[in-house]
Amino acid sequence: MSSEKSVIKAYPEKKLLPSTPLGKARQRMTLEHFSKHLVKEKTKFFDGDTIRMIDYMLWPFFETETGDLQPYLDNTPELKKWRAHMLEDSAVKATVHKRGIPQGLFQATRCRET
Repeated sequence: MSSEKSVIKAYPEKKLLPSTPLGKARQRMTLEHFSKHLVKEKTKFFDGDTIRMIDYMLWPFFETETGDLQPYLDNTPELKKWRAHMLEDSAVKATVHKRGIPQGLFQATRCRET
């Protein structure tokens, strides 16, 4: 189970993902907006060809490949390229979550709470 799905399961009272077609379309449009910026600027990163703070600030939202974000990324090739460029950065490499670790940390935290 992805960390996103773990959070959704742990907090079912919070509607974290849109349930309506309109809500899903808004999410998709937001991601497409980011992608269009990269296309328009013809750059690797959001503020040029060198990684900047804006890229690091957006990174946590795009770090994982699991969950409901993946179908949207499949339809935004520029964001997929940006993500690949981010994964080449030494700071990102040093801090990237390995698959399953966020879920394990989440479960460990939950165990301590009970």
